[in-house]
Amino acid sequence: MISFESKGILLITTLLSMFLCALEHSITIWGIFLTMIWALPFNISYIKTKNIYVPMTVHFIGNLLGNGTDIIMTVISKI
Repeated sequence: MISFESKGILLITTLLSMFLCALEHSITIWGIFLTMIWALPFNISYIKTKNIYVPMTVHFIGNLLGNGTDIIMTVISKI
């Protein structure tokens, strides 16, 4: 559980979660840096709303737009 009262702990857990997300999604140093930047809005939305479903929904929509359109177009082209 994240402590929202302590700004220091909140900053540390935010940076740690951004770094872990970047390690999961990227393999190069530059990719890790870029992914940490992409993870920042997810962390901010969680901190502001204190609701995990907000960043999860945004992540789902981003994946759907990024990957879903490719999958749909591939399926349509096979028909």
